[in-house]
Amino acid sequence: MLAQTVEVDRSGRVVLPKSIRDRLKIGPGSEVVIEMKDKEVTLRRQKQERTTVITERIAALRLPVGDWEQMEREIAECVNDFETTRAGV
Repeated sequence: MLAQTVEVDRSGRVVLPKSIRDRLKIGPGSEVVIEMKDKEVTLRRQKQERTTVITERIAALRLPVGDWEQMEREIAECVNDFETTRAGV
């Protein structure tokens, strides 16, 4: 178990320590779920259920992929570049 004490700022915010963000793979834009039970608060990363047809087809090939989210970003960037180039033609 990893535990660390952090301060709450005037707006009620806390900063998640980098070591925890890294372990949970939380970055800018990541969604988290905050649950309260009795007097305890639990924070966990929101599971992403979304997949694309491209991701599903790549997964079916069983290629060694380390980071599916990064692959999704790169695919989206390539599609955007393609559409921008095509629109300029």
